[in-house]
Parts: sequence; structure tokens; C-alpha cells
Amino acid sequence: MCPAVQSPSSRASGFTLVELMVSIVVALVVMAGALRVFVGMRESFRLEDALSRMQENSRYAAEAVAFDARQAGFSGCVGTTFTNLVAVNNLLDPAGANYEPAFYDVTRPLTGFEYTGTDVGDTYTSTGTDPAGVSRGNWSDDAGTQLPERLQNLVVPGTDVLIVKRAGPRQDVTSTDVVDQDGDTITLSAPSGLPANNPIMLVADCGGGDLFQNVSTGATTLSRGSGGTPGNRSGGQWSHSYPPGAEVYLYSVAVYYVGLGAGNEPALFQLSFPTGGVGSNQELVEGVENFQVLYGEDSGDDGVAENYVTADNVTNWERVVSVKMALLMRTPQDSRADLDADTYQLLGTTIDPVDERRVRRALTWTTAVRNRTRLAGAP
Repeated sequence: MCPAVQSPSSRASGFTLVELMVSIVVALVVMAGALRVFVGMRESFRLEDALSRMQENSRYAAEAVAFDARQAGFSGCVGTTFTNLVAVNNLLDPAGANYEPAFYDVTRPLTGFEYTGTDVGDTYTSTGTDPAGVSRGNWSDDAGTQLPERLQNLVVPGTDVLIVKRAGPRQDVTSTDVVDQDGDTITLSAPSGLPANNPIMLVADCGGGDLFQNVSTGATTLSRGSGGTPGNRSGGQWSHSYPPGAEVYLYSVAVYYVGLGAGNEPALFQLSFPTGGVGSNQELVEGVENFQVLYGEDSGDDGVAENYVTADNVTNWERVVSVKMALLMRTPQDSRADLDADTYQLLGTTIDPVDERRVRRALTWTTAVRNRTRLAGAP
């Protein structure tokens, strides 16, 4: 009898153990590769997003500061060029509460404070961005004056401070009657719509201008009487008698500095004083780690800066016709795999920030002070 022949379909089928192990290893390799690509794409997206955000912040910060600096010293029709300088009469009370010359001295519409050890050619090694407890004496201007008390514990060490003063928005009203030089009140052509709480004002025509704190509660009048902070000088007079048609401006004082913002991240701040007092502080741009400023002095009376110096080396603020500014920007979170151990050049100052996994970029620009420049050879 012949043995039964087993058909192929009835034989045992399937994968061997070796085949299964090989298949699993191949699948794991493919999954690992896909995961690596996914992680790489995610990190690349995070980096590109952080860089894009930092670039946008850089542009906004540069434009915000440049816009103000460009108009420093603007006083309406009052002349502000070297050969036609008509001083604005400051009626604010220098003995009043919260009066600070750096904020209200109209003879210095553009000024600032330099941090010790950040001059051109210096290397500043940062140990952190906490401003608490840093002595105001670490900053100084050309007269050796230290940082104003209002900025105590606000400014990140190793960074400069820029202060810009100018006439702000012109109001849609003018004076209607002749204003006697020793008068207190100016009658306006229409309700002014001015902010409450005693705004700092500038009234001006081509014969001169006056800075004062408006204490009037009426919608169609201005008054330099008593009240407000810092208030007005007792016994002061207008610079001259104003004929009808004098222009009215809100006065702008803006202090730009690097402080700590949301989440204790360094940011660019603007401290302003629309109604005097202690001012109003506003965070403008996050991710600003350092701020350096140089002031261009015109020694040739041609409207062109021959020399750029730090705030503590300016010889004549009335000769400052342009400003060079530099920002060190950083991403708000870790955006690189390795530590950033680089140093950065900001207007000739070497900044060595804390080694972190942040991406940093330096931004530099120059702004002409329009109200301090003129065409070469102009009378």
C-alpha cells in the first residue's frame, strides 16, 4: 500500500521566529526614523517661529524709539535749530513733588544715562537681568548725575537709558483772546477734549513757547495756576503775550529702558509722564536683553555728526543731531540645542550675556534728530 501524499495546502504555514524578530526590528527602525523627522520638524518650526517673532519685535522696537527720537525737541513753531534757538519757557515747579530735571528740563530734549563699564571698547559680562538692588550710581550723564530715583529697581544692569522730550499731538484748538504775559488763563476756540488729571501742556507760537501743567477744570480754558504734580512755579509769567491763534500741544516725555516684563523676561519699556506725577509705565517689546545708545555731536555747525559718544561724554546736548542705538534681542524660550556662549557687538561695546539656549540677534540703527539738523551752509 502506498503512503498517502500530503498536499502543499495542508502543510503548516506562517512566520518563523527569526522572521518575526526581523520584521519588528525593521518596523522599529522605520518608526524611529519617522519620530526623528517629526521631532526635527517640530524643533525647526519652533525655531523659525521664535526667529520670526524676534524679528518682528526688533522692527517694532526700532521704529517705536526712532519715531520719538526723530522728533526730539519739537516745539511747534518755536525755532530749534542752532542758529534760531528760541528757548521754551519752563513754568513747571522745580521744587514740586516728583519734579526731575532729566524728565522736564526742556533745554535737553534728548538726553540719557550710561551704565558704567559699557563704554565703546568695553566688555560687559552679564550675570543676570534682575534690576532689584542695583545702585543708581552705576548710571550717569555728562554731569555725573546718577539715574533718577523714579527708575530705581527698574533698569536692567548693563543697559543704557534714553530720554526724549517733545511736543506731542497738536490739539484742534487755539487761543481766542490776547493772553497777557502775567495772566494765568488761556481761553480756547472750542472744547479741548484734553485728558483729566492735570496734563503737561505746551502753548506756542513763532514768538516762543511755555511748558506748564494745566489745572483748569473747564473744557474751553487752560490754566497755569496751582495744583497738580509737580505743579507750576508760583509767580511765573508766560514767555510773552500771546495773540489769538496760539497753538496748544500735549507735551511728551518718554523714557526708554530695558526692564523685567511678564514672566521676568527682559523687555523694552517706555515710562511717560502725560499728567506728571510718577508717570505711566508700559512694556513695549519682549525679548530685549540689552540697549546701547551713542549720541552724535555736530562740532562743525553743518548738521552732521562728527563724533558719536556715550551719554556721560556728551559735551553739548544742544549739538546732538543724531542718535545711534543698538538692541540685543533674544528668543523668549530655549530655541537651540547648545548653549549660546557667543559675545555680541553693540556700537563698539562687547556684550557677553548669560550662556543659555536662547537664539540672539543684534540690531543697530541711526536716527537723525530732525529739529536739530539743517542744511549745510544754511544761514
